[in-house]
Amino acid sequence: VEKFLPGRPGSLKESVEWTGRRREVYLYVSARQDGLVKREEDIGRKITEHFEGRTDNLVYRSVSVREDSSGSSKPQHTLPSGEPSTADLVVQKMTLKFARNPDKPADQDIAKRTFYLQEGRIRTLYHYAESRITRETTNHYKDRHAALQHNKNPSIGNVSDGPEVGESLAAVLSAERDC
Repeated sequence: VEKFLPGRPGSLKESVEWTGRRREVYLYVSARQDGLVKREEDIGRKITEHFEGRTDNLVYRSVSVREDSSGSSKPQHTLPSGEPSTADLVVQKMTLKFARNPDKPADQDIAKRTFYLQEGRIRTLYHYAESRITRETTNHYKDRHAALQHNKNPSIGNVSDGPEVGESLAAVLSAERDC
């Protein structure tokens, strides 16, 4: 465990490392423009970042990875391992979580968006409306050219297909690139 005083480059506050297994980094959020508070890395498995005070309401971002030992052509989302003896890391899944925006209706305010890269699917969960136990969900499928599945009320299975509901596939794919 290493602790640092304010003013350090990168706003580093504390660093905790279990050699070869896990790293945790805590930051002085008041000195950062991106609102990053904490970054956790389970080496070779998952990277998680926690935020606060962002204008886009992002509070959590995670990336799940696996080693690519296939040796064939690299998948689109590949992270270099940094060491010649170790395989590159292929991104399996990315997740974003957002705080509630009171200026938007709950059924239009994204709570969680998950990008399943290997499946070519993007799932969006919206915030729960007040006094509701169900919420809006949307699934986009990359291989179905703007195919969209929108569940108005998952408890009773109302499902409609079509681009008129929710966000367009292009907008969701843009969010995937930004992740």
